[in-house]
Amino acid sequence: MVANKVTYRLPSAVQDLGRALGLPPELRDRLNRALGRDYRHIRPHRAREADVVFAEVLGEAPVKDALLSLLEKIEPGFVRHLAPTLVAWS
Repeated sequence: MVANKVTYRLPSAVQDLGRALGLPPELRDRLNRALGRDYRHIRPHRAREADVVFAEVLGEAPVKDALLSLLEKIEPGFVRHLAPTLVAWS
């Protein structure tokens, strides 16, 4: 058996951390839609690059700074989960 390492990108990190911080699903979804194609593929530790989007959706809410701070602490390559893959040998 082989495992694929699935690492965090900004949308999945926003969903997971937003859930942990108690953000409502509608707000998390709106934030992910606002990230769009421009920021979808960046790693969470570079979330400050999308500060304009976070400010647009979350305004000056204290949760914005908490979310950005936690996102910056996620190390590049941090594994979100392992996806097992069966390999058939011939």
